Amino acid sequence: MLSALWCCKDDERLYGFIRVDTGDEMSKRVKFVLVTWVGVNVGALKRAKMSIDKSVVKTVIAVCCTDALV
Repeated sequence: MLSALWCCKDDERLYGFIRVDTGDEMSKRVKFVLVTWVGVNVGALKRAKMSIDKSVVKTVIAVCCTDALV
């Protein structure tokens, strides 16, 4: 899962989804995790804009069940 983060740079803001299959042999379900990447060199204004952008992303993709800030 986290091996895909090698492409994330210190000056970027990125969003992604991870699909997680859960359950047992009788009941299978799919969950999605919204992953947010904020590099250490991202400026304060871009960091602040992340919360607005994140709400738009979550509105467009309404199937997200949890968030992960990486």
